[in-house]
Amino acid sequence: MWDGAARRLSYICAGHPPPLVRRVRDAAAEPLDSGLDIPIQVLREYCYGERTVAFAPGDLLALYTDGITEALSSRR
Repeated sequence: MWDGAARRLSYICAGHPPPLVRRVRDAAAEPLDSGLDIPIQVLREYCYGERTVAFAPGDLLALYTDGITEALSSRR
């Protein structure tokens, strides 16, 4: 959930790759903490750990699905 007034994002990963954040003050993008969360509905009673991260003006967030990291090159 995005809180625009506070510039904070609350999230869970639920087995997906962690989001990447590029801070305006740094050159490299780094993954956000994803913890050890498992995919949704693997364990019916599992409690996911919500995380919160603050953003400064100019920070960038990249969200992607596991299909990106599992894709194969057509050159193979």
